[in-house]
Amino acid sequence: MSYSIYIYANAVLVLSKALSPACTKDVLDTIAFASLAADEDVPGRVPDSKWFECYSDILSACGWTVLAQQERDEFPRLELGMVSGQKALVALVESAMPDREARPILAALDHVATSSAWERQLLYPSPQNGAEPTRVRAAAGIVEEGGFLSMVSVSFQVHHAVEQAGLDSVAAAQKLDGGMVSRVYSARFNQQNYDEFRDETVEWLAAELHTPYTETGVLPMDWNSSEPGV
Repeated sequence: MSYSIYIYANAVLVLSKALSPACTKDVLDTIAFASLAADEDVPGRVPDSKWFECYSDILSACGWTVLAQQERDEFPRLELGMVSGQKALVALVESAMPDREARPILAALDHVATSSAWERQLLYPSPQNGAEPTRVRAAAGIVEEGGFLSMVSVSFQVHHAVEQAGLDSVAAAQKLDGGMVSRVYSARFNQQNYDEFRDETVEWLAAELHTPYTETGVLPMDWNSSEPGV
């Protein structure tokens, strides 16, 4: 099975190429819309549970059924250089997802890590409001044939001691402020249940200043084989 890799808002999403073009567009539109709209409606300093409640309500209105969800608060002992959305996601995927789902997600995270622009914007955000902490939200997931979504997300605050050039310097300047909320959830998409809201969602996304999602690559290998190719 081959997959396409997309980035949107604060997330990396791997989509099975077995999905029809129409379903692929609907899946991307609805997930990007739910994430971006929740970002607008819920300020960064509000507890992450409120953000997820808003996000999941929008998903449900757009044809998704949330099947399961696990949330936990953690106080990880991280090296300063570990305070990044990408590294937190990798650790969560490795510990919480089955191998069949984890392998393509980890490959996608490794692929997009080569994009410095994506890393700067989402994984090492610029300091805001002087000494105020910055909220980092990051997610990664996979949508399989049949519209089944498996997703992980992390949310935490960081303080920026100094603003420096270069990803390594910025990462070293960040300090974790409090704990980290990690979440694992699954959902299934029903296109017919989305029909009522499709036009409104497409119109909302068209008004965004930036493209809501971008395809960045393809994983052409069979992830069920024991020796995946390149």
